[in-house]
Amino acid sequence: MHTFKLKKDVKPSEQEVALREWLEKNNVTVIINLVGRSRFNDEKWEHDAWSVSVSRPPKPAFNIDFKTGTGLRVLLRGRPPEVIKFPKTLHAESWMKQNCVPHPPEAASVFHSILLDGEAANQSFEDWADDLGMDKDSRKAEKIYEACKEIGFKVRAMFSHAEREEIRKLLEDY
Repeated sequence: MHTFKLKKDVKPSEQEVALREWLEKNNVTVIINLVGRSRFNDEKWEHDAWSVSVSRPPKPAFNIDFKTGTGLRVLLRGRPPEVIKFPKTLHAESWMKQNCVPHPPEAASVFHSILLDGEAANQSFEDWADDLGMDKDSRKAEKIYEACKEIGFKVRAMFSHAEREEIRKLLEDY
């Protein structure tokens, strides 16, 4: 059984604290809203879907979809002994559904991902696919590449090259 943290025990990472300070200093607002539990297309990966909005007036805001695995959920309270001892029972599953809730991703996690994804804007599809070990003849891979490129263009419109490098440095060990 997966070990979940109690909600009260979840603390922001050092990178999250540093990024939050940088975002505030640079008038950037990040809003992360839960969309709900989801499955990715027809695959079996169950996850929590989030809508992330990044704004920095007067520049155009952008929105992205972000996903976190169910293993990143948190417990509202400690598990009772019968749930620990018999985790596969209907009672245990029901208890977990009621008490194990989605936890918003850190802004650091979101920015780390969008900076990595956005690097596609600096590469040809073939180079990008080679770097990630993806099939260059795959329409699915090309669709992912185009989505990553779009994220890169949005990030570039909001942040200068120097600012992107500052954020990368803050997230270096994330």
